[in-house]
Order: sequence, then structure tokens, then C-alpha cells
Amino acid sequence: MILIENLFIDFFAYKREQISSQKHQYISQLSNHMETTSKINVLIVGATGKLGSLITKHCLTKSNLITNILVRDPQKNKDLASQVEKAGGRVIKGDITQPKTIKGVTKGMQTVVLAISAERQVIVEGQKAVIDDSVANGVARIIPTEYGFNFHQSSPKELEKLPFLSQKVEIMDYLKTKPLKVLTIGVGIFVESLYGFFFDSGFNYWGDENLKIQTTSYENSARFVAAVVSRPELEGPLAYVGHDLSVARIAEIYNQVREASLEVKRVGSLEDLRKQAAEAEKKGDPSAWGLWFLSLVFDERARFEKVDNQDFPEVQPTSIEEVLREKPEVQAGKKFFMKFNWDSIL
Repeated sequence: MILIENLFIDFFAYKREQISSQKHQYISQLSNHMETTSKINVLIVGATGKLGSLITKHCLTKSNLITNILVRDPQKNKDLASQVEKAGGRVIKGDITQPKTIKGVTKGMQTVVLAISAERQVIVEGQKAVIDDSVANGVARIIPTEYGFNFHQSSPKELEKLPFLSQKVEIMDYLKTKPLKVLTIGVGIFVESLYGFFFDSGFNYWGDENLKIQTTSYENSARFVAAVVSRPELEGPLAYVGHDLSVARIAEIYNQVREASLEVKRVGSLEDLRKQAAEAEKKGDPSAWGLWFLSLVFDERARFEKVDNQDFPEVQPTSIEEVLREKPEVQAGKKFFMKFNWDSIL
């Protein structure tokens, strides 16, 4: 009798343990499922580019994001592709200039981030193809390629001189016709590109000597984009500025770090600059577009009146000194804008 009782006790103890184990397993599976379904699926287009690769890197650090990338050639950055796959994301091969190759790539995505820069076929037609696919697949939010200073205050006549800006306006107009939440991001001038704005042997500028130029490093820009993407409720225009400095201060920092002695020189008024640009354009001089670009950069309207830094305390700016020390290739006086260079813009 005692033996039978012991058998029953052992049996029920075993069943309790089995049920408890199954319960814990079920709860664990349910928890994992809920965690996965609560994450935000994001697709980054242009993920192997200068800015796109950094955006991807920082999105991978966000625990609530599943980071996916769309690239023409996964072999271009094998390490990045591997990181994406190890984190549970997908590496999708496709060419946005060939819409058939990207059909359905946005399916299941909550947010699509575009970080591209090139000729019209990419910046306009390519983005439109991604936008159309996003609409077809019920994407909630899209971040078009903007990332720069506040050119939206410039007139259409001014922007027509600079296709890479007027084309961004064209994309914004296109998005207004689509049922998508749109989030635009402004960061001022990229620090790494900043010093190329000053020609010849010094820091030449036009207009007000007290004008401050808003700048942000590529790294901080990408970190800000990732922080924004991780908050699914955000939409509309946002701006983050790492530094807000006069030309004199920008020159001072450069001279200190590079142990140089480049001088600051006011070349003339903004009107003088516009006249110089018009003359260069009339002659067919390739420097014309750079001069037109500078006429916007040195204009007060290029500044963001409101920035959103305070809402993202986790994004702390990298100092210009640190950027210069880490990147010796950043040099002033290299006639950066004398020749058109898409890669230097984005």
C-alpha cells in the first residue's frame, strides 16, 4: 500500500514538473513572439553609402528595431551585411533605378529610410519607385533623402541652379500626394564637407561676418536618424545641429588642430557672390554651381530656427576638433566645390 502511494506521489510530482516546464516554455515563446512583433521593421535604402552605412550601424544598436537593408551589391560591404543578418534583419538585393527588381521589398516594413545621392535617375526616379512600393505595401512612415541645411526657405529660382536640391523639393511634392507619414531630417552642413567650402589659401566667406553656420558630423547625423527611427510616433520635420559657429571660430579650430595659419577673409557681400556665380555660369565655368551653393550656405535663411537636440539627449555631438583629428583627409583650401562631387554631398 505504501509502495502504491509513493508511486502516485512520484507520478503527480512528475506531472506537476512537466506542466510547470511546459508553462515556462510557453510563456518564454509567447514573450519572444511579443518582443518580435513589437519591434519596428525598418528598411534602409542606400545602406552601403557614406551616410547610409552609418545609419545602418546605429539602427543595429536599437533594441526595438529590426534593421533591413536594400543594396545593389551585398558584396560592397560584406561586414555590414553580415551584421544585419546576425541581428535578424534581411539583406535585400535590388536596384531602385530598375523598379522590377525592388517590387515588394517594403512589405512588412514600418519605416523606410532613404540615404541616397546621385543623378536624377536615382534621387528622383529611384526614390519615387521606393515610395510607390511603400504605398503598395502599407508602409506607415518614410524618411526621404534630405539631410542638409534649410534650403526650403530658398526660392524655386535659386534652387533651379542646384538640381540636387530642387530634386529633393520635387520628391517632397510627390510625397504630398501619397498616404504616408513623412519625416524629414535636417542636420546643417556635414562637418567633414565644411572645410571644402573655403577656397584658395584661406577661409573666404561672403555676407555677414557674424553669421553662424550650423554643422553636424556624419556620425552624429546617423546617430540622430537612428534615434528618430526608433520612435515610431514621430513625423514631420526634425532638425539636429551639432555646432553653430561663425566662420572665424571654424577657422580658429582648424588652424589649432592642423597647426596651420589660414586667414579669414570677407570676399564681399552675398550679392557679390551671386554676381560671381552668374558670371561663371555664363562662361560655362564648372565652379558656378559651387558658388550658387555657397550663396545659399552663407544666407541667414539656411539656418534652422528650431532644432530638436533637447529631445534626444542620447545624441551628444562629436567636437569638430575630434572629427579633424580622426580624419586627416579633411582639409581646407582644396577647391572642394570647383568640381561637382555627389559623394561629398551625401
